[in-house]
Amino acid sequence: MKTIINIQMLFFSLFLTAQETVIPLENDWHMDNPVDNVYYKDVNNILDKYIGDWVIDDGTHYLKLQIEKQEHILIGGGSFKYTNYEDRLIVKFVYKLNGVEQYNTLSGTRLFISGSSINSNNIVNLQYREPSLINCFRTIDGSLSLEFIPDGTLTPIGEAPSGMLHWNRTKDVFGHRPIDGSCEDTSDFIIPYDLTLERE
Repeated sequence: MKTIINIQMLFFSLFLTAQETVIPLENDWHMDNPVDNVYYKDVNNILDKYIGDWVIDDGTHYLKLQIEKQEHILIGGGSFKYTNYEDRLIVKFVYKLNGVEQYNTLSGTRLFISGSSINSNNIVNLQYREPSLINCFRTIDGSLSLEFIPDGTLTPIGEAPSGMLHWNRTKDVFGHRPIDGSCEDTSDFIIPYDLTLERE
């Protein structure tokens, strides 16, 4: 009996998988009518050029990014009307100001920078937040534009393309409020809004 149930579950999951519509990630914003069970997949590997470690150290500001790609992630964590999936970038980071570490999210599980909105072949827009320095809910958030700037050299197969990464951050002045009544951090972001990083 257990074998029959397992076989039925397998066929049911295969049926659901077969019904999923794959749309190239770069076409995400061109969808006029939202539909259910769509996977916005990075079929053209546009996100791959961002993957890896990036750094800038100008003596005052030190920023190290660790960028990874996650695949087939449920959009909105299941809170939206439609059940859709996407490939996306997640960014963990270390930021030091005058040699003093302000943020280190490398070992944490909470995401402060993530997303997958492709502006062009070399620009991706991500949701942006910084941790609170006073352990409260940070009420402001923003968006981050990452532009990959190739340096024109040929890249061997299997290696990451060489180039620079232009970081351009905005701030959402409206922000958010905690839903649990916890304390609020209304301070401004401290990582500069405009930086250029090199692959480490």
